Amino acid sequence: MALLLPVKLIEEIVSHLEYASDINALARTHGTFYHVVSPMLYRHNVHHDNSSALSWGIEHGLATVQRSLAAGASANECDPDVLWRPMPLAVIEGHEDIVQYLYEQEGVNIRHTRPWLNPRHEDYENTPGSLLSLAAVHVHEALACFFMDHLPRPYHVDYPTSSDGRTPLMDAAEEGHLTIVQRLVDAGADIHAKDHRQMTPLVLSTRAGHLEVIQFLLQRGADPTITTDYLASTVEPADKTALLCVASARGNITLVQQLLESHGYDPNSRYTQDHSFMWNNLPTAIYWAVVRGHEEVVKVLLTHGTDACPSPGQMRLRKPLIEAIIQGSESMVSMLLSAGAYSNDPDETIGLEALKHAIPFEGIFRHLLTAGTGPTTAHCQDNETLIVTILASSRTTVVQMLIDQGINLAHHMHQANILHQAIRGGPVVLDLLVRAGKWNSYLLPEHLDQKVCKQALGIAASTGQVETLQWLLDRGFPVAPSSSPTVNLFAQAACTEASDTHAARTIDFLLKHGLDINQVIPYKTALAHVAVHYDMLMDRDAGRVRMRMLLDRGAHLLPPRSLPRPTGYKPYGSSSGTDVGRSFDLDEMIFKELEARREPWIAVEPIFRWAEYCARERLDWPGVKMVRQYSWRVRYPV
Repeated sequence: MALLLPVKLIEEIVSHLEYASDINALARTHGTFYHVVSPMLYRHNVHHDNSSALSWGIEHGLATVQRSLAAGASANECDPDVLWRPMPLAVIEGHEDIVQYLYEQEGVNIRHTRPWLNPRHEDYENTPGSLLSLAAVHVHEALACFFMDHLPRPYHVDYPTSSDGRTPLMDAAEEGHLTIVQRLVDAGADIHAKDHRQMTPLVLSTRAGHLEVIQFLLQRGADPTITTDYLASTVEPADKTALLCVASARGNITLVQQLLESHGYDPNSRYTQDHSFMWNNLPTAIYWAVVRGHEEVVKVLLTHGTDACPSPGQMRLRKPLIEAIIQGSESMVSMLLSAGAYSNDPDETIGLEALKHAIPFEGIFRHLLTAGTGPTTAHCQDNETLIVTILASSRTTVVQMLIDQGINLAHHMHQANILHQAIRGGPVVLDLLVRAGKWNSYLLPEHLDQKVCKQALGIAASTGQVETLQWLLDRGFPVAPSSSPTVNLFAQAACTEASDTHAARTIDFLLKHGLDINQVIPYKTALAHVAVHYDMLMDRDAGRVRMRMLLDRGAHLLPPRSLPRPTGYKPYGSSSGTDVGRSFDLDEMIFKELEARREPWIAVEPIFRWAEYCARERLDWPGVKMVRQYSWRVRYPV
């Protein structure tokens, strides 16, 4: 009966459908409905979805294009998400039938250069374009021939130029499309034409390395001796700055000297075009020369008055001195300091001072100290002093420089501890400080309280360096179990940022010295510490590896099995007897162990209840699902 409904009634039904998907579903219910409803679907698309079906059809086939246009879509505009108008989009896609249809049936004028960008797109620009160039660039030979037969001016194949003076032949030559280059030249394209940058088709094909195109153009008479006067074409200040920056970045000393000495370029000019992120980061020539490591260019620029310490501006850039330090170039650092760069310059991007960046480069560090940089006034990240960072760096030569300057390291630690930072630097730093003999009261256990000693061992374990732990033990730091431990050394070792190999070596070292891998310190076992730590870092894969490392060395997921089961058997007492409820992965390991043990439900029910409660508190809904799955598997074993 529904198939006998009048068209008006069907249209009324469709008018109450809000979404295209609903209309489409109705159209697909029956062939009769499809023929009636399909045009309505396209009209809905025109009025409610910005005629998006048109651009989709241009990419996929003529039939959709015809239906969309019949429903009222414009042949001169696409939806706002598409950069091009319908005709150039069809050219880019290479659909000859759609191009012919838009030209012959819809009257799209292809004989004039016009803005072919979609006026509804946010990047629309009112600049002329060439359909012939689009066909040439995208290697659609048949369409290129079609547009050559419909030129804006008869036989003038070079007429459809772009806003930068590029002809279709230039575009095809640069892209290396030999067959289209041949057709354009046969049609009369000028092989000696130049764009606004004075580039010829031969120059463009040569720069891109298209040998066959080069050979063809030379055979057809292209003049290889024509010079490109890019200097004459570079007149805008921004273009001049860009040219000087490019010459500096490429290390072209001759060109840099020519621009500065013969053409009066300003060595301190800044490129400030907002649209270019790269230029904003490196706005002047000396930045580019330093970052690319061209020392001779840096020397030329400084000789011609380049500011060695330019203002960072609104972008708060790294100054050239900082860039030279990061490059590790002592000679460039020396040149910049001699030219007036301030040795205490901070890194404007992250607030670190020059000396912090120089720590890995001993020669540069020494050079900065000689230039008067004050190591005791410099600060690093998180309000750390430079002294703190240097001690933890393992750079003994740099530490020795500070000692040679007579600096009392212990007085410049801020809230850090000289022993703890030296431990992070390793045995070489510790030995150096002990030999200096000035800070033994801060370094050796006979002068320290028990808390500092325990913290020292924990920090050593966290470095993943067994040698550092051995150094502490050799000097009397107590690694043996104590009655009131406060630092879980196994947890520190398993949570190290060092490699898995170093973590395993440290854990084995602690086991060798009699520590209990299952001791609860404080309130958690090492397994629980590791699970929580890697959950916080959102690195569950690493957490599983480190937990397995502990389990393979004797860590317990559950208390050991008790003796024969009397009535009311409850070996776990409560959830406090396990590490359950702390993380998804640890819970899953514990539940697998429970399943393997085939414990009675009455003994383990509190564990599952607590685990589900904790998962809900963490808003861990996959965890809640996992707890329930294992609770059923444990309760009803197969």
